[in-house]
Amino acid sequence: MHSIKEEDLNLSELSLNLLNAILMGRFYYYEILLTLNEDQSARSELLLTQDHLKLLDSWRESLPKGDPLLSHSWKILETENSKLAADLFVQIKVELYGLANKIIETLEVVELFSRKDLMLFLSACFARYSYGRSIYLDGVDPFRSSGQSSSQGKEVIADLKAAASEEVDLAYTTICSISDSFELLNNNFMRAFVARCAPLPGMFRTYCHEINKLLAPFNGGLNFENADFNEEQAVAWSLKGFDAEQAGYWRAYSLSPDQALAWLEEDIDRPALAMPWKYHGFSAAEAKYWISQNVLPLQATELRGRNLNDQSRFG
Repeated sequence: MHSIKEEDLNLSELSLNLLNAILMGRFYYYEILLTLNEDQSARSELLLTQDHLKLLDSWRESLPKGDPLLSHSWKILETENSKLAADLFVQIKVELYGLANKIIETLEVVELFSRKDLMLFLSACFARYSYGRSIYLDGVDPFRSSGQSSSQGKEVIADLKAAASEEVDLAYTTICSISDSFELLNNNFMRAFVARCAPLPGMFRTYCHEINKLLAPFNGGLNFENADFNEEQAVAWSLKGFDAEQAGYWRAYSLSPDQALAWLEEDIDRPALAMPWKYHGFSAAEAKYWISQNVLPLQATELRGRNLNDQSRFG
């Protein structure tokens, strides 16, 4: 038995934590679908996910024995376990891209609010992400947070965990409401929940980008090609000054290079923050104003509808 370098232990644990979060979210998702629809395909996906989780546990058990899953010193994947993990990450990435596209198609359905099946699908997707995020945060070590003291890291993680827990609760109550009392739910409830689901495609695609970043060092380093950009997309983003890492996060939320620059010019540098405002039809300048007033996008939409803001400030 030999010890693992701390940097390799950290990399391996980060990889396993990300994989565990994605798989646990996936397990919860198919468990919901099976319960709601008695879908036998969901049962087979549950069993497959269980097998993947067992494999993950075996990799985690190898760490104390001195066997890292990934190593900073490798130029290519050097062990059977690392190759299996990479293959699993790629399989998951393909599934998540497909799920993101299906969510987008669902959000575009004209009669969405009257479709119980589609609203249940969205609620299951929301539960999948929120539960997975909660699992991920449970596995984050605040003492390893970069750029912050351990006490600051603890506070940040605690706040994020609290928010994630609230979203898990919201997912559960929403599923129950749609399943048991769909006919009694009004459009305001539907509209508010659908707005919460609008960022989901970007959130799942961000998982894909994190996977690309994780595997890139063993494939020549992160570039536009292994970040899943085609040549035309790579040129468009690079001409605007974005590298593959930056572009991957903005593209995850269906933002173009010019749109990304518009948000950055207003000091909004997180696509996950920009996306809900874009969904509600706000420009970057408008969003910056409402954010400065501590107003959320849905609230701002209602206030704008009552003409309670001075639109002239935005030119």
